[in-house]
Amino acid sequence: MAFVASGEAWASPFLFLDIGGDGPDGMVGVGVSKQVEILMSEVPPGSDGRGLFGFGFSITYDTAGIEISDLEFGPLFDGTGFDDTRDDPGNAGLTSNRFFQASGPFGDDILVATVVVTGLEEGTFALTLDPFSGVGDNVLFDNSVLDADPDFFQDGSIIVTPEPGSLALLGAVALPALVHRRWRATRGRRAPRAGASAAPAP
Repeated sequence: MAFVASGEAWASPFLFLDIGGDGPDGMVGVGVSKQVEILMSEVPPGSDGRGLFGFGFSITYDTAGIEISDLEFGPLFDGTGFDDTRDDPGNAGLTSNRFFQASGPFGDDILVATVVVTGLEEGTFALTLDPFSGVGDNVLFDNSVLDADPDFFQDGSIIVTPEPGSLALLGAVALPALVHRRWRATRGRRAPRAGASAAPAP
């Protein structure tokens, strides 16, 4: 699916994770915490040029291996409209909109929220992204739905190492390089288009 706005074609929007700057696949030690950014890219301005109105997502995860806490809205969606959070064991999510604003951001690497993940047990654990309430959580001001595409939600994973010192040991081998290379090969971090890095004027 492609979006066309003001004569410009945009690739399909997607929501993804960045685990401590390593992309969607990261590492953490047992008992160690790391911030995870939830970002949206390829967001078109829409037919009215007003950009992103609202977002919503949930992350499901295995509580035996990791814990998610400290759910926070990104600066462009904090206090800008109606919002809600879900902080259940194994299922954490946020949703918010810009109801009290005249426009929203568009472009790449739009920070919509952050969470903190803590390693509990050694292993590899999936971080699965889904809608907060259903299709239509992620929508433009012109009512274009972004999350109907099955590829909109980009899942991630986290490797929990036995102890914090293991991170240094793994750093001496190829795993972090492989994780980073996979991140750059799949999505990368594109430079934001105008409107993505700062809140639009009300």
